[in-house]
Amino acid sequence: MITAIINGRLLDCVGDVPLEDASVVIEDGVIKEIYSKRKPVPRGATIIDVGGRTVMPGLTDAHDHPAYTEMNPEKAENEPPLYIALKMAHNLERILQAGFTTIRDMGGAHWSLRQAVEEGLIRGPRLLIACAVLSPTGGHGDENLRGERLSHNDLGRLRTTARLCDGEAECRKATREQIRKGADHIKIVATGGIASPNDEPWHLQFCEAEIKAIVEEAESVGLYVGAHCEHDSGIRRAVKCGVRTIEHGLFLGEDTAKLMKEEGAYLVPTLATMWWGMTYGPEEGVADWALRKYKEPLGPGKPDSLEAGMLAIQLARKVGVPIGSGADYWTSRSFGSEAMELKLKTESGMTPYEAIKSATIVNAEIMRMQDKIGSLEVGKWADIIIVDGKPDEDINTLVEKDNIRLVMKQGEVFRNIL
Repeated sequence: MITAIINGRLLDCVGDVPLEDASVVIEDGVIKEIYSKRKPVPRGATIIDVGGRTVMPGLTDAHDHPAYTEMNPEKAENEPPLYIALKMAHNLERILQAGFTTIRDMGGAHWSLRQAVEEGLIRGPRLLIACAVLSPTGGHGDENLRGERLSHNDLGRLRTTARLCDGEAECRKATREQIRKGADHIKIVATGGIASPNDEPWHLQFCEAEIKAIVEEAESVGLYVGAHCEHDSGIRRAVKCGVRTIEHGLFLGEDTAKLMKEEGAYLVPTLATMWWGMTYGPEEGVADWALRKYKEPLGPGKPDSLEAGMLAIQLARKVGVPIGSGADYWTSRSFGSEAMELKLKTESGMTPYEAIKSATIVNAEIMRMQDKIGSLEVGKWADIIIVDGKPDEDINTLVEKDNIRLVMKQGEVFRNIL
């Protein structure tokens, strides 16, 4: 099957200048030709005339949690499993319809959710999964409050809960378990966090020997480790131990940013989840201890979580640390608005096109899929969106979902309101 997208303003996310009056020829889900000016399209091709709209790569999100449906975990886990499963499918559909064709799940998604998308049983973006997050006892992934479970339902075949592990041997075993489950990458928690009852964001979690053991096991099968880090000390420890992606990165210091650049580590800021939690947390039923940490993660007089994330972006950008993009959403009401992360990046000093590239070509590098996605180039998969306006000049164009006129994933059209 051949499809020709014509009369477009091409934003390839490689160069800096859009290609005007551009055409993209797609065959069997792969980009076969890109050219400007008019010329005959291949015989028998399905023609999509986009009327001068922007043609760009499908957006990606490198830190999301579509398997989570409520910010209040007790409420989520006590809902009927079928209802939760339908919510998960709805979450993925909304993300895809917003122009996101690939996402990296950073905890919660069971392998069967990825398989359901691959088999076409549900409509959603391409899924890369971490399986269970690895956490020490009492750490960011431990939902036991003073030894008492916050919830009791076993959703192991619907959603993966954190795997608690302590000591080098347990950490190796837990990593191997996620590899056995089919993980695309490994997620650990290296500091405390906001959405955890037993710790503070500045608490260090996992010692160096534990992190090195996890990294070694992951790398032995060609995977890498991403670490939840909300304080400079935890970021530095994780990078020194071989962690490849730093998630959140709050309170990043300049010396640590320089270390990240030297070691080739990526920063995946998650401004959107901070914004969402501070804006909608009370009505979502977020616990008081979490609301406090959104507003005062390091105590009174310190930056709030959103401001800290913005400052981290500014520092990483100054030093030259590659910056990816992740919304870190974990409630059904938020999914589909992942582009808010890009808007918040521009408020942190990035240009609209830099923000877009963080969610396309840079994320593709993070996911190790740069040969397949992240830019519009001959030989790559046809993950393409058609957008009203000029998002490289006005990022709000992507925030307004009605401006996403067409969504194509590997040549298949999942949205078309041209």
